[in-house]
Amino acid sequence: MKKVCGMSLAMALSVAFATLASAQQDAKKTPNPATKSSAGGPKTAATEGARPLILSGSVPMEGVKGRFDHFASGQGQVFISALGNNTVEVISIFGGTVEHTITGVPGPQGVAFSPEANKLFVASEKGKVYTYDAKFVYPEAPTGTDPSIADATKNALLTYAPYKKPSFCLPPSNLNQLRIIHGSCRKASGDGRDALALVSQLIEQKADRPLERPHQLLLTGDQIYADDVAAVLLMMLTDAAVSLMAWDESMPTLPSALKTSALPPYARRSHLEKAKFTSVDLDNHLMSLGEYLCMYLFAWSDAMWTTDDKMPDPAKVAFEALRYADPGERATDGLAKTLKSVTSDFQHVRTFRSTLPAVRRVLANIPSYMIFDDHEVADDWNMTLEICLDLHGTELGRRMVQNALVAYALCQHWGNCPEQFESAGLPGTELLKFLDGKNVDQYIGNSKIRSIVSVHTDQEIITNQGSVYHGLARSAGLSYWESFGYTLLGSYIWETAGETTPAVSQM
Repeated sequence: MKKVCGMSLAMALSVAFATLASAQQDAKKTPNPATKSSAGGPKTAATEGARPLILSGSVPMEGVKGRFDHFASGQGQVFISALGNNTVEVISIFGGTVEHTITGVPGPQGVAFSPEANKLFVASEKGKVYTYDAKFVYPEAPTGTDPSIADATKNALLTYAPYKKPSFCLPPSNLNQLRIIHGSCRKASGDGRDALALVSQLIEQKADRPLERPHQLLLTGDQIYADDVAAVLLMMLTDAAVSLMAWDESMPTLPSALKTSALPPYARRSHLEKAKFTSVDLDNHLMSLGEYLCMYLFAWSDAMWTTDDKMPDPAKVAFEALRYADPGERATDGLAKTLKSVTSDFQHVRTFRSTLPAVRRVLANIPSYMIFDDHEVADDWNMTLEICLDLHGTELGRRMVQNALVAYALCQHWGNCPEQFESAGLPGTELLKFLDGKNVDQYIGNSKIRSIVSVHTDQEIITNQGSVYHGLARSAGLSYWESFGYTLLGSYIWETAGETTPAVSQM
């Protein structure tokens, strides 16, 4: 879009549009008989009333040369990227004058104004490094408490020199220069060192070079592993969950309910098999809401971790595991095999923990996007129709899926789509309302939570598959009619490739 100095801007356009709108309204009020246009077609009131835009005024911009690229507006001002001038011009809409010129912006292009932050963001062809701070305000915080990032994190190292605050870069205008970091499958007890920590070195080496440091971090699934948890880590998670939530969740196991503290490592498999979980790694599976939430906290930060010398003793963990092994395994070399496995996981977990300060630092300095996958609930979750119906046909299955999806909503979805948690009546806002200040009985007993995160019984899924598909699409942020398309597609798939035999839970 090319402009020249002295051309009319928002003020002229607003007047012209007002003139056009007025003319159209007048035409609607006094319709004319149909006549012939110059092209031979019938003239209508709309064509008679439609008039071209008229230049009604101009804003002199002396010294500005070249073309203008993008515009933004806010608080009675228009912000113009003067691409050829390497400036951003700030014009008063009501005064019709240039109020300010922002210099030193090489090749300014995309421009956006945030009224919430009261800040102007400008994309530059040579890039720019942005720094930021945040305030953490708690109602119960003592007077005089420092709400800054430094205080909230106990002065954790979250910055890269030469900057005193966390920093980030927006994607460059030339996509050939875009630097994306990709990761997935974040397993705390995985073999080897955490590769994500290496991104910290990439940022540190190029921190003040906006076109050379990483611009975006895409985490495409399995941000936690709920089903393949190291035994020593599960013990820490269960303990941390009780402290975090101030409750020890009672799980609807059969024949009687058990609290998670009564379900240590290797004691969970039989209960989860009854609940129709299909993962091969059921010995040390997350179960409670607190455990799912703590796994997110433990996977991305070392703030809640205990010191290495206070981690559970592998020998004691292995010995306790024998209580839940079958008699044949106990009689042979069951202890030796379990001890070897637990010790190996212990070493992996300890190595993982050592890299977390670097990972935490990375997350503070690069825009990150997370995608949900099956391991956030359990391996193979909803992979087939039969698995879906079997799992949702048990109370324990539904509870664990609810816990996993609530944890996902708080730890992933809220960050990706904050607008869904801001206004009254939205699913995210309603979920926060149902969780805030509640005890375990209020959480378990609130059926509305299940509907928000789309947890249904198997019979509800069969009977109301259309509304279930629609609800899932709507909760993902799609419009009503976009969701309607997903409903039709989902119903078609169900009818053509769906249930052909009853699920196990229906037999």
